[in-house]
Amino acid sequence: MESQCPACIDFTASQLTAVMTAIPDITTLTVYPFGNAEESTLEDGTYAYSCQHGTNECTANMWEACATRHYPDQTTWFPFFQCVEASDVGLNRDAPFDTSLIQGCAASASLDWDVLSACAGSDPASGSQTDGNLIMHEIALATEASNKTFCPWVVIDGVALTEDAIDAGVDLVQLVCDAYDAGPKPAACKPAAAASRVPFRACPDTTANDGFVITDVTVSKASDGALVKVSGRADGRTIEDTYRPVDPDDLDGDWVGIIPQLFLTSTHSGGVIPRSTYNAQLCGHDGNAGVSSEGLECPFSGNSFEIEFDIAMAPGVRLINELSIGGNKKGEEDEGEDYACIQFDVRGPLALI
Repeated sequence: MESQCPACIDFTASQLTAVMTAIPDITTLTVYPFGNAEESTLEDGTYAYSCQHGTNECTANMWEACATRHYPDQTTWFPFFQCVEASDVGLNRDAPFDTSLIQGCAASASLDWDVLSACAGSDPASGSQTDGNLIMHEIALATEASNKTFCPWVVIDGVALTEDAIDAGVDLVQLVCDAYDAGPKPAACKPAAAASRVPFRACPDTTANDGFVITDVTVSKASDGALVKVSGRADGRTIEDTYRPVDPDDLDGDWVGIIPQLFLTSTHSGGVIPRSTYNAQLCGHDGNAGVSSEGLECPFSGNSFEIEFDIAMAPGVRLINELSIGGNKKGEEDEGEDYACIQFDVRGPLALI
């Protein structure tokens, strides 16, 4: 982050303050006040800094860096950091830097002004050569190693949030709660729903909804994302035409009918999705239903069915899913028009849209 970045200021005042207020006991917070700044090495081996929003931003970055380093307890330095971000320092980029604002933040957070002053040195934009200047150098290296592409760059357990998620005001408290697995969670964490019904809609280009009908979609939490269950029914004609052996006692003989198949295509608004398209046979005489779905007994013994499959998710990622069920007749790929097609959205981790 950087001290005078408007998005960073907003993020601190809203999501970050909410986390440090509601669930500080399960949160380890590290901030890197550098952002889009640039570092250069001087002839004497010390470092000079140029910041995106000017010299005042370099100065405020240094005060924040000194506080986090010399007061490593996050419950001690965060009130100071929060105060600096909320002060006029974050808005008044061109006026002479008002050190009294920093002094006021130090006093309100009970930080020793002499300690901070010694760290920042006579030129706080660069920091004391033996203290703040070296601290900022370490922060510059960490920023470069993060491979950030925007500010604030927010990482939870190695997973970076998308810019869309941050801009939309993602529930950071719940994301941290969901990531925490080291013991009981505090009361501020919402319990994960066993399963949530997902609103779904017909695909825009659906010209028929015959043969298979989707009746319900539910989502529950899986180890790496979401477990989706789709319930539906098939009409009598589809059941009669389901792919089946001509002679039930001769599985190696001739087969007739429609081979039901599921097609799931997911697009996403950020993050990395290991698998974006599923094409799974729903039922077959070998009992193998494909990599993504539970098998259905063929031929259908009743008119209802339930399919389940996993979707890999990441915090802040929104998946726009299109699921269709159809079938092709053996040897006649253009036959078998019966299908159902729906769309439903899921946002990780399990914030349903």
